[in-house]
Amino acid sequence: MSRYELVKSSFPPVGGVHHGTGNITDAKNIVLPESVARPVSTQLDFAFIRYDITVMSFDIKVNVEPNWFGVAFQQGISSYNAVNIFFHPNPGAAGMKDSDYRSRGGRWPSLFRYAEMLGSQFSIVDSDQIAIIPFFSNGSYMTTGAFLHNWYDIVCDIATAVVNETSPESGGEMKISDVVLSAFSFGRQIMNTFRAHAPGLRSHLREIWDFDGTGSGRPSSYAGVRALLYDQQSSRDTFAFHVPPSRWLGFHHKVIPNVHSNIPDMLACHSAFISSIG
Repeated sequence: MSRYELVKSSFPPVGGVHHGTGNITDAKNIVLPESVARPVSTQLDFAFIRYDITVMSFDIKVNVEPNWFGVAFQQGISSYNAVNIFFHPNPGAAGMKDSDYRSRGGRWPSLFRYAEMLGSQFSIVDSDQIAIIPFFSNGSYMTTGAFLHNWYDIVCDIATAVVNETSPESGGEMKISDVVLSAFSFGRQIMNTFRAHAPGLRSHLREIWDFDGTGSGRPSSYAGVRALLYDQQSSRDTFAFHVPPSRWLGFHHKVIPNVHSNIPDMLACHSAFISSIG
């Protein structure tokens, strides 16, 4: 059990952005996984597919940062030992101010969309990974704050809460075994910080997903850890899955300047589909 008590809370929807907490049934556009690994000169295929997920929000009431976590998983989940910890882009760059962080005011509510973004794609490909998003304040962003040294107990408490939410008769405290780290954009930077310094992570880390990450430290596979990278390059190398704007004509119907935001929103289903975790 974590030294920090996690309190389940409701979070309201933001129109056109996310549905808030609760059981959610909807549909979304995704990139069909089988089209991703084709040559970079070919088009991606798209489909509008239903998802059924549960989204939860947890708070830490004491004065630490981050003190807010989004969680999502497919309805019908049957395995609870695999978590996907997602590192979001810099909130300050999106106009989020620390003075609004504790009240979840200002622009902070839009950040909650990442829980549904991941959970929906896990549902579409029938993955039992539990998406966990620590919502970092600007002050805790570069160091990952209190999450760094308390991550394992926090994610185990969240996994236990998921069990109690979906299968309360099971009871008991969950101990997770498999961790996937995922990041979007500048989130790669803090994912690397966490990966380098989080105690005990090495024995649990199985995969790293990099969605058009920026900055230094591009991850690569190594013994026991698989890296899945997605970028907008037109390269033919096999180091990453290359999805430049020229491949998105079936969705945008023209070549747009960049598809940065589309990459995590529509390609996490590919990561989950080819993943060996969950």
